[in-house]
Amino acid sequence: MIKKYPTKKIYVGDVAIGGDAPISVQSMTYSETKNVAETVGQINRFHFTGDDITRLKEVKLLNRFLENIWGILDIANKLISFNKNRHKKVLKAVKGQWGRRKNTIRVARQAMEKAMQYAYRDRRVKKREFRSLWIQRINAGVRAEGLTYSKFINGLSKSGVKLDRKVLADLAYDHPDAFKTIVKKVQSSLN
Repeated sequence: MIKKYPTKKIYVGDVAIGGDAPISVQSMTYSETKNVAETVGQINRFHFTGDDITRLKEVKLLNRFLENIWGILDIANKLISFNKNRHKKVLKAVKGQWGRRKNTIRVARQAMEKAMQYAYRDRRVKKREFRSLWIQRINAGVRAEGLTYSKFINGLSKSGVKLDRKVLADLAYDHPDAFKTIVKKVQSSLN
């Protein structure tokens, strides 16, 4: 058996309707009675919400109206969930920020946009900084052997050694003996 909730007693003027009052709550179906499954489903829902009497009626216009309303509500729900998902994405991106930057959508969006600008810029700066680091390491290794960085690079191209700065810096930093042999080869091509 379906669990039935008691209706709330309301007053129309000074007349009580529903609840334990002598006048009961009535509902009317809006589906066509030819569609038995939908009509029975509506009656069960009405019964579940607590009405005592259900009347059946065929109303085609009401049906069309309700279909339009449900369509509009469905679109509205999709828009609400779309906005909610966008907000969740922004708030997830600014997790760990201070103050309202982490939980107020307007401030969080500004913080996220600024962070993305910094990230875009710094992805390019990172490449510059690493190249600068490699050049410093190569220069330190080469100066220990009595050459300058610019002369070393010139001799590298003349001797035909095809190693880039990243590999040369790694050799100069982690494998100084191997780097010394490369420097000797470059010195011999410069003379």
